[in-house]
Amino acid sequence: MNNIFQFDRFFKLIARGLVHRSKVIMLAAIGFMGLSLVIFLTNVLNGNEFFSLNFRANTLSTTLIFMFIFSPFIFFFSVNHPKKGLTEVMLPASALEKYLVMQFFCIIIAPFLTLLFYGSIDALLATLFPRLFRGYAFVEIYNFSDFNWESYMIFFLMQQVFMFFNLYFVNHKLLKTFGSVMLLQIAFIILFLLSIKLVVPEVFEGDTGLKMNIKIPNGDSLLIQKGSHSAIVLEKIFRIFIDIVAPIALIFGSYFKLKTNRY
Repeated sequence: MNNIFQFDRFFKLIARGLVHRSKVIMLAAIGFMGLSLVIFLTNVLNGNEFFSLNFRANTLSTTLIFMFIFSPFIFFFSVNHPKKGLTEVMLPASALEKYLVMQFFCIIIAPFLTLLFYGSIDALLATLFPRLFRGYAFVEIYNFSDFNWESYMIFFLMQQVFMFFNLYFVNHKLLKTFGSVMLLQIAFIILFLLSIKLVVPEVFEGDTGLKMNIKIPNGDSLLIQKGSHSAIVLEKIFRIFIDIVAPIALIFGSYFKLKTNRY
């Protein structure tokens, strides 16, 4: 018998999690469907398509991002609480199974619920009232020309940052988390500027033909080509850290913190 991971225990934990968090899911359903209804009623009162398909798709996209990033707090805020978290500790499952369930809820369930509740009511209203609700928001978000995988890697990094701090802090989680994130951002900016000054000093001297264009790359290769400019090499290194190293470190850090928590 494998005491570390079993599929039946894993799926039972998921089922239990859905039941245990039914109140949160119900509130999400009311909120998402209510948001879509408010947009629809605004169009009705205005007598035409006041809120366009693009606006509805942007609203859905923003809601998806919010749910994805903040899902650790939404679903597992009390997981390490000295009293409220005891129920989770006593479950007959390994730390790995519990942690994988947490990741499953945050990566899969959270965006799925958003698409299910907001997307379904939007699609229903668009089908019944095509003049007021033209097109489908959940289809439109996949047609955006600025679809950027690099952005999604950053969203994933932010989610894992919140996952780690949600497990690390016990009291005043939100305040401490946002304070820690601000400090990390300041430290990262300082490190980035110092790295530029050391590697590409001509940028600060103003005597360079290199055009600095700060943007989020769209899935460009992370491989460092031989003969690349030092600025390009530096950019690749930072992207490797943000896209690969930091998320992996946070995933293992969160798991270790969950496994070693004492109540």
